[in-house]
Amino acid sequence: MYEVYFSQLGYKVADPSTYKYVIEDFQRHAGLTADGIIGNKTKERIRYYSKRNYCPEVFEPIKPYIPYSDDQIESLMQKKLVGYGKIFNEQSKINDIDVLHNINHAALESGWGTSTIARDKKNLYGWAAYDSSPYASAEGYRDYEDCIETWTREYNKLYLEPSGNQYRGNNEYCVNVIYASSSIAGINKSFITQQLRRKLIIPQVEIGYLPSDTVPGAPSFIFKEGYSNTQVNGVRKIKVDPIPDIYIDNAIKVFQNLQLIRDHFNTPVIISTSGNLYRNKIYNTVIKGASESQHLIANASDTLVVGVSSKTVYQWAKDNTAFKGFGIINSNWIHLDLRDTFWYLKY
Repeated sequence: MYEVYFSQLGYKVADPSTYKYVIEDFQRHAGLTADGIIGNKTKERIRYYSKRNYCPEVFEPIKPYIPYSDDQIESLMQKKLVGYGKIFNEQSKINDIDVLHNINHAALESGWGTSTIARDKKNLYGWAAYDSSPYASAEGYRDYEDCIETWTREYNKLYLEPSGNQYRGNNEYCVNVIYASSSIAGINKSFITQQLRRKLIIPQVEIGYLPSDTVPGAPSFIFKEGYSNTQVNGVRKIKVDPIPDIYIDNAIKVFQNLQLIRDHFNTPVIISTSGNLYRNKIYNTVIKGASESQHLIANASDTLVVGVSSKTVYQWAKDNTAFKGFGIINSNWIHLDLRDTFWYLKY
C-alpha cells in the first residue's frame, strides 16, 4: 500500500521481503519506535514527510566536486578515519565527486573504519563484499590511502559516469539500485551526508549585521528581533545580546521560515521578548530553559502570529516550512524550531 510513498522518499522497495526494514528505518529517522508496524503515529509521520523534507540528499547530485579545505573535511573525521580527511578530499576532487558523498559510503559500510573488513583488509567501502561471503570476497588493500584512491576511481568510473556498466543516475537513490542489496543503504548514506553538512565547520568571517538591518530573505524582520535578553543584577535587559556569528546562519533560516508564515497569513509575526529567538546561556539558565534548548544556537522562535491560533499556525507550518519542532505554549503562542527530527509538545 505504501510502497510508492517509500520509494518516493528514496528507499528501494522492489523486494517485498525487505519492506519491514524500510518501515523500521523510516520510523527510526522519524523519531518513533521502530516496530515495522504502520500505526497511527507512523501514519502521522507519513502525512508529514515528503521527498522535500525527509532526506532530499538522496536525490541530490553526487557529481561534481564541491570545494572544501582539507581542514574542513578533517574536522568531520571520526574513530579510525581521523587523519584521513585530506585523502578523501584529494581523491574526490580528482574524480569530481562531492567528498561528503564519498565519506558517507566509508562511514556506513565500515562504521568509520571499525568493521572487521576495514581493520583486516583495509576495505572501507565493503567493495566486492558479497552477501554470501562478505569477509572472504571483500577486496583487500595495502592501507586506507590505497583503498580510498582505488575505490573512488572505480566507483566514479562504474557508477557515476554515463559510460559505466553500473550507471543508473547521478544520485544515491540511483546508485543503490545496483551498488548494495540493502533496501535502506542509499538513504542512510544520504542521512550521513546530511549530518556531515550540518557539522561542517565553515570559516567564520565578520558578518557585521547591525541590530536594525533587515534580515536577508525575510524583509519583515530586523536582526534585533532575534537578540537574547540578559540579566544584570537581577534586572532583565530586553534584546540586548547579539546573535553570535557562529549561529547567524541558523537565525537567518528561522527568520526566513517565519517570513513564510508572515506572508501566508498576511499578518504580523512577533518573536517573544521572554522566549526570544536566540538565548545566551546565562539568560537560558535564569528562565530555566532546557539545557540543550534550540534557542541556545539561534535555531528557534517563540512566536505569536497576530490573529491566528497557535494550532492553526502548527497545521500550516508543519507542511509548508522547514520547522520540525513545535510546542503549543497556549492558544496564541507557539514554539517553532529547526531541529533534525519532528517534535511536538502541548505545554
